Amino acid sequence: SWVVENEQELKDLMERGELTEAHFPVLFKHPFAASSRGMVACATPAEALRTLARWLAEHRVPCLVQHRLRIARDLRITYVGGEIVHGYWRQKASIDDLTSSTGLGGSRLDFTTPF
Repeated sequence: SWVVENEQELKDLMERGELTEAHFPVLFKHPFAASSRGMVACATPAEALRTLARWLAEHRVPCLVQHRLRIARDLRITYVGGEIVHGYWRQKASIDDLTSSTGLGGSRLDFTTPF
């Protein structure tokens, strides 16, 4: 993951080889939010460069850039005092969905975990 505040920082990451074609697709995300609002996928470096200025102007915060994982589900775990106390799966409606959110993405929760 990387945090960029302007287009030049994204270009610099690419020029230094820290963000390469192999990292794509990537997601642009709000760095302080715990939701999928404002999430945008970019399939190529060129698309990322074209999209970043618009994303920064709209959100007015630095942009969190992350490699997009193509997964159908993810495990959410609550860890307290050195032990797992709760957990559940979030299962996406489709592997192509950007988010595993139940509100925006239509995912479902599965509480059958091995805990």
